[in-house]
Amino acid sequence: MKLKKKIKKIILPTLFLLLVAAINLFKFINPEYLPGLRDLLFIVFIGAAFFSLRDLHQQVSIYSKVKIAVLYLLILYAIYLIFMNISGALDTSDIFRWTAVFSTLYVVVIILIFTIIRDLIFIQRKKATLRNFNIALILILIFSYMMDSQSLNINIQMPSDDSGMLFPSSANSLTIIVVILMIYMIVLNSFRTYWVKYLNRKQKIKTFLLSGIILGLSILIMSKRRSFTEIGDFADANFISAGFIFIIAYFSISMLVILLYLPTAGFLDRKEKELSSLQKQTRSILGVIDLEKVMQIIIEQTIEISSANYCWLIVNNPATNKYELMAEKDLPLALAEKFSGKFDPDFIGWIKKNKTVLMIDRISKDQRTAKIEAWKYRNGSLLGIPLILNEVVTGMLFAVKNIEYGFVADDKTVLSMFANNAALALENARLVEKSLEQEMYEQELKIAHEAQMKLLPSKMPEIKNLEIEASCITANEVGGDYYDFFEFGKSKLGVVIGDVSGKGAEAAFYMAEAKGIIESLSQIYLSPKELLIEANKILFNTLDKKTFISALYGIFDFNNKTFHFCRAGHCPLLYWNNKKEEIYLIEPAGLALGLDSGEYFKKTLVEEQIKFHKNDVMIFYTDGVNEARNVEQDEFEENRLCDVLIENCQSNSTAIKNAILEKIENFVGDQNQHDDLTMVVLKPT
Repeated sequence: MKLKKKIKKIILPTLFLLLVAAINLFKFINPEYLPGLRDLLFIVFIGAAFFSLRDLHQQVSIYSKVKIAVLYLLILYAIYLIFMNISGALDTSDIFRWTAVFSTLYVVVIILIFTIIRDLIFIQRKKATLRNFNIALILILIFSYMMDSQSLNINIQMPSDDSGMLFPSSANSLTIIVVILMIYMIVLNSFRTYWVKYLNRKQKIKTFLLSGIILGLSILIMSKRRSFTEIGDFADANFISAGFIFIIAYFSISMLVILLYLPTAGFLDRKEKELSSLQKQTRSILGVIDLEKVMQIIIEQTIEISSANYCWLIVNNPATNKYELMAEKDLPLALAEKFSGKFDPDFIGWIKKNKTVLMIDRISKDQRTAKIEAWKYRNGSLLGIPLILNEVVTGMLFAVKNIEYGFVADDKTVLSMFANNAALALENARLVEKSLEQEMYEQELKIAHEAQMKLLPSKMPEIKNLEIEASCITANEVGGDYYDFFEFGKSKLGVVIGDVSGKGAEAAFYMAEAKGIIESLSQIYLSPKELLIEANKILFNTLDKKTFISALYGIFDFNNKTFHFCRAGHCPLLYWNNKKEEIYLIEPAGLALGLDSGEYFKKTLVEEQIKFHKNDVMIFYTDGVNEARNVEQDEFEENRLCDVLIENCQSNSTAIKNAILEKIENFVGDQNQHDDLTMVVLKPT
């Protein structure tokens, strides 16, 4: 593949150019030998050379193409000067040879300039562009062949002036038709100057001057071309003449087009600069994920785009439905104080209502801004752009100049486009920030959940004649549920279940604190009431004012077959009396931990005692059990819990626990679990 490309790019063009040179030199070695065939081959090889070189300058910029064309013409003029310097010292046969050499170089340079003209013509090409250019090139080649007196045996008379133009004094009608068509197609192609509009003002001026140089050099070289035609009228001389006609026509029209574009070039350059700046700024803000940085970049780039004296950004706060100042640059202190408060000027209301750009030419005179004291006696103009997302004005961007009529319609257009991108950038930054917060929250929940699980007993106490089962199924949000057991020798067992208000890591950490306090106090106080009173004193001073802990704490005395317990604002104790075959929800009075400093808590707390029997069942549970909801938002409630226990009262503690969980699962269905399901099942045996 690489070899084929090299052949296409280097070897083929070189071969065709060598063939052009060989044919051209051959005419002076043996001018009488098959002149028609020689000229035909010469024309064919010129076409082939152009075709193989047509993409030579394709990757070069427009302005550079014109510079290269000037360079080629300078080389051509240098060739002419060299020829003129050596021609005086040469005899007739040498002049013939050198004329062939220099005319060949002329042909090569014109082919190269044709490739540049082709590239310029093909900018913003249409279907007919290639066809028209190829027709013009073919007509030039036909002209070069037909106008040769040796090819057509036409009596060609050179003009008496020094123009060197090869037109016959008398020509047949076919020749005239070819000449007319050639000139028409050259002119038609010369109007393909769409490339001019892609040049900035500076490049247009430089290109105009370079085109003038091309025009001047072409006319100068054409006027001196007679030196090559005195030898005879050959196809190369005619090709050179036609080539210069094309070059002069194309760059003459190009100069006229550039002149037409120059008055608006400054405006177009400004638009190009604005669009370039807009693209750059869009990339810069869309690539930033920090919300504060995004807002500051928006402010700075607004000033850069609009050349404003100061600028500020306000964003709607969904909680208050008020626009708050979020970023500013060079905003006067008096205005900053205004926009930092609940002040809602008329022009903000106008933008919110109309959802369009507001341009005020005289802020001291316009009724929407004149009420603001800082602008009352000052000259200035204001541009306010809404940041709209999903048809909602999420924010507003303001720019102010200290001159009246400082903004034009184009400023509105450019800043509106920028504001659209700014709104997306702000939303992206918000989403990223929210995502990071969510990620941090999930990580926090994960840590809290792990902490919660580690704080729960890893295994149940092994107590003779007592079955113990427990379960804590956490919801999506970590709660503050926990349970624990405290063994006091072989005859007593303490049991506690608690629920910290709230969700998340904070609730889990308060749970850990409560667990530690109760565990420590259980070694000191054997009375559930005394323990909870002391625990409340400690927790009241450590818990957040909005946080409380419900708890149920009791002690089994296996020697006396009694269970003493207190309920600190917790769910009732569910008790199945197997001897009586009755079920009870025992709910002694009591206030949750942390709600009162001590006296009222102590006064309201009641300690209850149960005389338990073999195969009785006691269930400690949190509100996640009785408040479990189905899709209709109905709660599971204690009556369903009682029904499950009645149905399974003769089963062991494990079966009772599983039956309750299965019943809750069937009741809830596909509804998401909103709270932890925690229970402890105890059954004396």
